[in-house]
Amino acid sequence: MKTTEHHLEEFTIERTGQAPLTFVGTILTESSGARVQDQEQNRWHDIAIYRTKAGRYVVFVEYRSTWKAEIGRCEVAIFDNPKDVVRGLQNYDCTSYVAGFPPLEAYRERQERLLKDIQSRFEDQVSEVLDMEVFEERAA
Repeated sequence: MKTTEHHLEEFTIERTGQAPLTFVGTILTESSGARVQDQEQNRWHDIAIYRTKAGRYVVFVEYRSTWKAEIGRCEVAIFDNPKDVVRGLQNYDCTSYVAGFPPLEAYRERQERLLKDIQSRFEDQVSEVLDMEVFEERAA
């Protein structure tokens, strides 16, 4: 879901294993992967991009799962410019916290399909949140 820049407000974002991050700024865009093509997902990412009052970019990525063996994770990265935001999202390992199937040969193909599906859905979300003029790449 794309949003437009509004008035400044204070945000506090939870981060796994760290103190919350508080800043003043605006939310530029966000996307939830909880539903895809009208189907609820049992593993997904939420992504949000903010611009701080000082002009920096805060990128929030949350991995969420309904599976008992998997624990969600909230991560935040701060970037100085739009190009670094793009690079950061493109380099983010969206499958690193996915436990998935038991590490047995019998489940290898199912695990590979699971990871490819999560990667594909995350890439679609990245395309969605980067579909703003500020992140547009221009050819010379």
